[in-house]
Amino acid sequence: MNTTEKGDRMKTRTVWAVLLTMAVAVVMLGACGKASNDVQVEAVSEETTADDGVMDDVVAESPVSDEAVPEDPALQVAGKTWGVLGDSLTEKNFRARTSYYDYVAEDLGCTVVNWGVSGTGYKEAGGAEPFYERVGKMDLTNVDCLTVFGSFNDLGKGYELGTAYDEGTDTIGGCMALTVQRLLEAKPGLSMGIVTPTPWPEGLAYDGRGYIDSHATTREECDAYVQLLKDVAARFDLPVLDLYEISGFNPDDEAQQQQYYTEDGVLDDAYVHPNSEGHRFMYPLWREFVIELVAG
Repeated sequence: MNTTEKGDRMKTRTVWAVLLTMAVAVVMLGACGKASNDVQVEAVSEETTADDGVMDDVVAESPVSDEAVPEDPALQVAGKTWGVLGDSLTEKNFRARTSYYDYVAEDLGCTVVNWGVSGTGYKEAGGAEPFYERVGKMDLTNVDCLTVFGSFNDLGKGYELGTAYDEGTDTIGGCMALTVQRLLEAKPGLSMGIVTPTPWPEGLAYDGRGYIDSHATTREECDAYVQLLKDVAARFDLPVLDLYEISGFNPDDEAQQQQYYTEDGVLDDAYVHPNSEGHRFMYPLWREFVIELVAG
């Protein structure tokens, strides 16, 4: 074999060696690529699984249906004791078989302690004792809330109104303030509310026990009395249910006289004492007021 033939063979071997090396490299690169893809796929799969676990935890921890529902404040009145201090509209008598507190007690499930006496007021004794004197005889131990309701009986004899800051019992304002002071002293922290009288007819000469000739109440006097009562409540930071303004009663209206001031066929010719239907008429206002006193 001459020199030329040997050279040709060497070139051929070199070419094949290069081609073989390239083929191996390609195969190895393909394998590495597959392995890399497998690793990426596995990583993604693990990440997805981990995320799914987190989502499961989030779903499990989400309070979808266990969210607390606010309690109805009315439910807090059940089993409580409500004291009622007042005049003939609070006293259990023939004027109304069912009174405002009866409707409330049946609805809300509370117990009522009644300190109503006909003819009385903050100052007017009406043959008995005015409000401020009766306080000392009231056992408030188990009372959860108290309302003081009344009373235009104070206007029947022309007593001086005075102011919410009067001391003593010479004026109506002084008697109002004294009544509140004694109640709060008898039971500190007592939840108490003031309720204004329901409207009286214009120019009624009546003192709570019967007709009189000495003094006839006017609309202006009633307005001033109610404002004084509100001023006393404000002085002691007490809530007010203003039945004088919002009860809806109009005793000068003939239709209302028949509907709300006649019990068992007997007309209250003074038009100051609502019948059972009249008490039912104003009961929703009382209901909300008692709930406010108990639930806050």
